[in-house]
Amino acid sequence: MIAQEFALQYPHRVRSLILGSTAAGGPHAVPAQPEALEALVRRDVTPEQSKEAIIPFLYDPATPRERIDEDMVIRMKWYPTPQGYMGQLQGIFGWEASSRLAQITAPTLVIHGESDRLVPPANARLIAEQIPNAKLVLIPHAGHIFATDQPAAAHRAILEFLAVQQPRAQTQV
Repeated sequence: MIAQEFALQYPHRVRSLILGSTAAGGPHAVPAQPEALEALVRRDVTPEQSKEAIIPFLYDPATPRERIDEDMVIRMKWYPTPQGYMGQLQGIFGWEASSRLAQITAPTLVIHGESDRLVPPANARLIAEQIPNAKLVLIPHAGHIFATDQPAAAHRAILEFLAVQQPRAQTQV
């Protein structure tokens, strides 16, 4: 969402754009499943219980638990404070770019896991339809954290997109 806003506010500073597992907000955004929202906002659990409760909404069911545990060790090092976390959720729910996406001119890759239960893949389709010439890649057997679920497919899609990008003329600011 920050990348979308940056591309809208500073188009001359964006050569290309990769939007992964995101939405654009607004009236047409497809919300997370109610169970996912409940897991996100529960405060009556320990951090460990919270982590376990959100795992089904972040990862594809076929992802090996060892890979999830490895990923979670890394993620937990930067886990936000409760105040920061609630601020993040408020920002997400109060922001929208859907009415402005057609203004994005940078070559854009929209990449999303097909089994994302936190930010449903319909949001990726909406974004790709609104950004001129955007490329949409939906990764099978991948959830919200598609790079952990399907690292080879994610890397391949991203590297293929970047390989065809031409450096844009530098604008003096």
